[in-house]
Amino acid sequence: MAPGSIPPEATEVYQEGLRIPPVLLTAFMTSSRGALIAAAIGATIAIAAAGSRPRAVAALAVGVAAALPGMIVASVASGILDTAGGSPGRPEAAVCLALAVGVLFAVVAGPALVARAAAIRISGLRMRHVIAAALAALVALVLIVGPGRIAGDFAATSGREATAGQAQLSVAGSGRAQFWSTAVDAFADEPLRGIGTGSYGLYWNRHGSLETPVQNAHSEPLELLAELGIAGLAAFVVFFAAVGTAGIRRARQPGGAGAGAALGVIATGLVGIAIDWTWNIPSVAVCVLIAAAVLTTRALEPAGSVSRAAWSPAVPSPAVAIVAAAIAIPAVWAGGVLAVAGDRLDASVDAFAAGHLDAAATAARSAAAAEPWSAEPWLRLATVEQAAGNLEAARMDLRKAIELTPADFRPWLLASALEGNLGNDRVASAYGLRAGLLAPLIIQRAALDPDLVLGSGS
Repeated sequence: MAPGSIPPEATEVYQEGLRIPPVLLTAFMTSSRGALIAAAIGATIAIAAAGSRPRAVAALAVGVAAALPGMIVASVASGILDTAGGSPGRPEAAVCLALAVGVLFAVVAGPALVARAAAIRISGLRMRHVIAAALAALVALVLIVGPGRIAGDFAATSGREATAGQAQLSVAGSGRAQFWSTAVDAFADEPLRGIGTGSYGLYWNRHGSLETPVQNAHSEPLELLAELGIAGLAAFVVFFAAVGTAGIRRARQPGGAGAGAALGVIATGLVGIAIDWTWNIPSVAVCVLIAAAVLTTRALEPAGSVSRAAWSPAVPSPAVAIVAAAIAIPAVWAGGVLAVAGDRLDASVDAFAAGHLDAAATAARSAAAAEPWSAEPWLRLATVEQAAGNLEAARMDLRKAIELTPADFRPWLLASALEGNLGNDRVASAYGLRAGLLAPLIIQRAALDPDLVLGSGS
């Protein structure tokens, strides 16, 4: 096919396929089966809702083919998949070169392949058929691999195994089964009002079945169910149900390819949100929210064709602006506060590691000023003060942390060690006993791994 005969829409679809190689290579190199499952589900949804499914399949095939050279080189390169955090060397350079070769192939051959695929017609093929085939393939895969083995991949036998699984971004031995089970237990304790926003980590420390601290249930729906009860999960379901309904309606309209792509993004994000804590990662959450905004507004409608939808309520624009501002302003303020506090805490950690105790203390105080309700800055400040020999100041910092979050075992444990160093054995014993009640399993591991106390978990 001559270059001039390639229609613009084919080139556009092929360009979308060029986004696949780096994503697929990253998922492969991190051994993240969850990421591969999410990508497969998202691609299936996007293809099912595409205006030209053969063209979309061809673009996907071109993208996968472009990723294969990099994946092959990564597999044979010595140690590149087994050693994390190493300095870049020849194996890494070879992977990058192989990826560039694959992308070059896609650039040269991709447009023509995608354009030819548009001529393929499969009569009677509908979105429901594609989705049904994908579900059948998923069920077959589960039966072949074995349900018990898959369930075992999400469980861990120890906290150390769970920590290693999380570090490798793999479901194997990740402890997710235990995290999810504890979230369900928390919901059972408080089914209507929940245990409170941000309280899952504290509940896990006391009731969890592994000796490692975590902050998240590794499933946003289950964490909402645990912390906010039925209302929290209902809000989550209603939001994505509304987005999905709007997306399917738009995908069925002429020129609905953009809606199909947005549905694929949301489906991919939902998989990660359901089995991990990726909603805390802006690069994931923001993409899902932008796709949701595109599907629920008129962003995909051609210029000049905007008309009020039949189901749209007649709400005056000033009222919409007031409601949006009432929701957005507190949200933006809260996000900014968390960002500033997190940045200052990171700066304190870095300064402490470099031996700059004054800078570490200043950064921790700045975090406490930005987030006065959080015990985290006071824990960090107590550590810095103790390292500087200011034991009385460290004691006051720990008391402040206990006052802010009495259910957290960490300030009690650090205070126990501090009082022991000061010779106050009875007080140290009482503090240690309290810490043990708040985190019975984690205390055992913390005795062997002191860095675990100030670690944030995941």
